[in-house]
Amino acid sequence: MTTEQLIRQYYDGDEAALEKLYHKNIGLIRGIAKEAAAEFNCLTADSHHPNQFSAYTKTILDDLCGEGALELLTRIQSREYDESRAALTTYLYPHLRGRMTRWLEQNIGCMALSKNEMTAVRQVQRLYHVAWKDTSEIAEELGIPEARVSRYVRYNTHFLGVHDLVPEGYDGDPYERLMPGLLSASAERAVYRKVCIELLRELFDTLPKKDRTFSARPAACSDTRRQL
Repeated sequence: MTTEQLIRQYYDGDEAALEKLYHKNIGLIRGIAKEAAAEFNCLTADSHHPNQFSAYTKTILDDLCGEGALELLTRIQSREYDESRAALTTYLYPHLRGRMTRWLEQNIGCMALSKNEMTAVRQVQRLYHVAWKDTSEIAEELGIPEARVSRYVRYNTHFLGVHDLVPEGYDGDPYERLMPGLLSASAERAVYRKVCIELLRELFDTLPKKDRTFSARPAACSDTRRQL
């Protein structure tokens, strides 16, 4: 029996069809869980059995599958799915993937990365967001596969802050560094800007951590600089 037939049975009042739908889609849930875990660098092999996942990975996958199962049941029970518009798997995929990604962001974050890999991620994102290099240029410069560069750039949990936008070794005020024309302004204007910077910095420091960080592409940076 197809998933669409089971959906119709459930919509007609057959509650047992819901459990059958779940069992029929366990493979889909686990496949999406592996994709989501891979994005957060959580797929690691057992040190003694390279062909098996580590205990850490198994735990992560179990939790993700649990989240996926809850989302699947919630979506079906909502009766929003319309088989005339898309296959059930097509409808479910973004919902399951989204819930699993949110779980990883809340429970894993940057702790899933080793110190060395976190350093590589920061380096890649600096070259991408600050130096404005494309993924092929970064891959060539760092000597790593372009696919890995793309994965590092897409990490949701690692964003650039104000201090990442100034050159390494710069020991001045990053807020002043990001305000072009400051040194050529009049003394009164320079004092005014300095006071504004200090006030803005106080307000900035009161923001939650997630609101302090951001990811900027070239056009956005250019617009911001023109406004400043």
